[in-house]
Amino acid sequence: MKKKNKAFLPKIYLISLLLSGCTLLNTPKINPVETSNQILQTLEWNKSETPTTFTNIEIVEKTMTPVNLLSREQQLMQTYETNGGCKLPCYWGITPGETSWDVASMFVSSIGALFGPVYNGEVAHYSADFGTLEGELGVMSAGYYVKNGKVIAIATRCDWVRQDLDYSLSGLLKLLGVPEEIWIRLVTETQTDQPYYYMVLRYPSKGLYVEWNGNVKVEGETLSVCPQDILNRVPQAPWLVLWDPAEKAPFREFGLKVLGDDLGKITNEYELFENISVDQVKNEEFFEMYSVIETKTCIKVE
Repeated sequence: MKKKNKAFLPKIYLISLLLSGCTLLNTPKINPVETSNQILQTLEWNKSETPTTFTNIEIVEKTMTPVNLLSREQQLMQTYETNGGCKLPCYWGITPGETSWDVASMFVSSIGALFGPVYNGEVAHYSADFGTLEGELGVMSAGYYVKNGKVIAIATRCDWVRQDLDYSLSGLLKLLGVPEEIWIRLVTETQTDQPYYYMVLRYPSKGLYVEWNGNVKVEGETLSVCPQDILNRVPQAPWLVLWDPAEKAPFREFGLKVLGDDLGKITNEYELFENISVDQVKNEEFFEMYSVIETKTCIKVE
């Protein structure tokens, strides 16, 4: 059995959700909702003492009922039901590379608690939490990376995008198409003797990737991954990173070059899936195999 470094659980900078577009807003002052005491343990963030507020800001945006006619919960639920009326990599009406942080931060602070920034070079990292909409979702959160006054990237979880998003592997492939890159990291030395893997489906031309981890199947000296069992190790939806496709960097350098943050990834331990699969499974074959929800095939790796 091929040995890898001991497991290192990545710190994931998630943070909370953001409202999408709305019609004309004229609010003299919006105070962020006081943060919930139930913040995710995985939300490792340096919180600023005073949440951001905005004064005398006029925003002209598309879609939906004016925010000042909705309660915080109604506004959040309306956005969660539709993803703000936009498609990925636009998230809740905010498009990396296009939406200004002035606009985005006003929406965030109007429906939750906004923290930050923490600076990584030229990139400012903000986080927010919005409490819970539904008990099983936990504290909904997302992270925002800002450069030159614009949102350049957003990090969140697939089940926090919209209420009806199918985040099974089949559903994600049907939504996103053939992955441009598939990366995998095997972790075979663990305290429980249960090896596992991290897998990334990356779409750099679209500015998005998803990542999850799952258990590795062991049969003697043979290792197999069964990616359709997307929740067999951690019962949470995959992580999602959206960014401005104009911000280009290869996978191993993406975090540091684009975000100023490695996102906790040990990128030198990731390999292209085609290279590590025994049968050299290509991205198109992976898509054809796992876009069918009934597929139960596992793939041998070395």
